[in-house]
Formats: sequence, structure tokens, C-alpha cells
Amino acid sequence: MNLSLLSQCDRVLSGCGRPVAPKGMGWVDLPYGLQYQKFLPGQTISPGSSPVTTEEKVVSTEAPFLCKSIQTFVQPETNGAVYWRLRFPNGRFLQSQTCAITPSANFGSYRLYLDKPVECEPGSKFYVTVDGLTQNAANATGVSVLLEGCLRYPLKGNPCGAVQCLPDEVIKQARYTLDPNQNILAPEWRLGNQCYPETPAGYKDSFFEYCTNVNSLVAVPWTGEIVANVNFPLDSVSDFVGRSMSVNVLSTTGSAAGLIAIRMRTSTGYELTDGFTLAAPISNVMFPELPLPALGGLYIDFMVVDGSGTSNSTMNVQFVLSGVKRRRVS
Repeated sequence: MNLSLLSQCDRVLSGCGRPVAPKGMGWVDLPYGLQYQKFLPGQTISPGSSPVTTEEKVVSTEAPFLCKSIQTFVQPETNGAVYWRLRFPNGRFLQSQTCAITPSANFGSYRLYLDKPVECEPGSKFYVTVDGLTQNAANATGVSVLLEGCLRYPLKGNPCGAVQCLPDEVIKQARYTLDPNQNILAPEWRLGNQCYPETPAGYKDSFFEYCTNVNSLVAVPWTGEIVANVNFPLDSVSDFVGRSMSVNVLSTTGSAAGLIAIRMRTSTGYELTDGFTLAAPISNVMFPELPLPALGGLYIDFMVVDGSGTSNSTMNVQFVLSGVKRRRVS
């Protein structure tokens, strides 16, 4: 058997014009990670008012990097919030706009799994936008983003003459046959969008998160007054399939405290709840796929229950909807 490991190889076009490995070429994947770190000094101004930094993280490798998951860390914990946004080397964003960093890493062991690995060529760049807000000027913090995946080294002289050597029946065999998600260490609902891998024929899914604007958080009075018809619009190009959501209290004015309750309906008038329900028990929990058409969206009503506080105090909330953008490709 004559095998040789290459740092790169030329691709050929398949019958439908997609770049693929040439015949007789395989590859070996070696675990690898890229880490981005940022120190944020304490600030007392509102998000969007502070300098927003966008920095690049270069894929300084000799072989293509396949990004499969993302971990984020904010230490030490602060009383404020850290906002972020990630752009992949292919130009696509992970979120619709800057959002709180914690909800983006609330699956599994603080790991956000991508429904499909993103291949990044050597020399390409990730762009990380960070906007830090703390309620105490002396309360500085640090942010770390770990891009996890593998380096894919081309392998010349594959004895199978194909891109993989194992039979299809072995590759498709579940690692843990008694568990639908094949992972005995985590329940299915904690694995993000992996629970719904099916994509209709002729479509392509890509993981995405819609977030309400951090520069105008939803201010909910502690007195129980309803903040009605908060519009959560989608873009005009792609349909969206919602799979989890989170409601996050990012700050308060005055001494407001209490529990956030929500009531939701789609832009077509379909009601997702028959009344107000507490947001905490349903945040980050998987629910059956919620298909939303392009130009559609949600209308959300907010209120505080069991509230307390001083006059004009509010709880300031951001809403995040996670799922996949669904585009027609044929």
C-alpha cells in the first residue's frame, strides 16, 4: 500500500459543477481548534455606544479547516452582558445582528454544534465582533471563542479509489444504537439543531440565529403592564425553520425584578400559546419545527409577573430564535 499525506490538492468539478476530490484521493481528519480571545475593560455606557471592535481570526493552517462547533466563554462572570457576532470565511453570518454571547452557547457542554461543517481554506478569515457592557466600570472581563473542528489532509493513494474506505453500511451505523442522537452523554433536546437533520430535496439548510436589536432592548415594566405586538421580522430571501428560542433579561433599570412571561403568534395570526406563559421554562428547549416563510415573522407580547421595583423600573429583554435558513437550490 503506497500512501502519501499532502498539505493541499487540486479539486475537480463533478457532473453538477461542484468541486470534489479527484478519483483515488481520500483524506484524513485531525482534530484542531482555533481560539479567539479579547479583553474587555469595564464600561458603564449602553451597548452600541461603546467602541464595537471587529477583529479577524486567520485560518493559519496548511490544510483546510472544517469548523464543526463553537464554544464561548466569558470569565469572570459580570453583572452586565457581552454581545457578539461571528462571520464565517464564506461571508455568512451566524446571527442576524449582535446578540448576548451566553444564549449562543447554551447547548450540550456550552457547545453550539453546526448542522453542517463549514470548510475554511488556509489563509481565510473569521471575523468576530464584540461589544462589551458591564454595569460596573471596574468590572472588566475576558471573552474567549473556540472554533472546534478538524484539519482535512488530502491522502493520495487511497486503496479504495474513493474518498472513504469503509463500507456504507458501516459508516451509517449508529455509534449508540439505543439512543436516537447517538450520544449517551447528553439528552437529545440539549444538542441544538442536530435533532432535526432532515432537509427536503432541492433545499439547503444553514444554521442561523435571529436576535432582537441590542440597542433597543424590549423594556418590560415590573408593574405587569403588557408590552404588546413586538415585531420579530425575518428576511425577504430565505424561509426559516425555528427549532429553539430563548428570552434573556440582559439588564434592568431601577430595581426591577420578577418573572418574564410571553405570548406569541406568527405573522399569519396563528397563535403559538393560548395565553401568557413563563419564558424561563421554555427557553432553550427544543420544540417541533416552526416553519416561517420569508417576509414572515413573529409578534410577541411581554409582561412581568410577581414583579417588584421602584417607579418606572423595567426589565430589559432580548429574544433569540435559533434554527436554520432554508434556501432552494434546484
